[in-house]
Amino acid sequence: MITFNVPDMTCGHCEKVIAKAVKETDGNAKIHFDMKAKTVAIDSSSPSRLLQHAIEATGYEVTVEGSNDKNSSSCCGHCSI
Repeated sequence: MITFNVPDMTCGHCEKVIAKAVKETDGNAKIHFDMKAKTVAIDSSSPSRLLQHAIEATGYEVTVEGSNDKNSSSCCGHCSI
């Protein structure tokens, strides 16, 4: 599971837009939104980089949780996908 920080996510509409983008990338993805923390946790067989790009394509800034680099492709920056 990968967790993304989405600081501009504020409402149910944001949730629907992001969920649609993720599901278009992986129709079997399991998605958990935490609006208070502004995070999206995704359990998917797709590489995190593809999921990140899908969310970014909707207009949201995205970072991988635990990373200051929005272009990071892994949870800790030590591995690559």
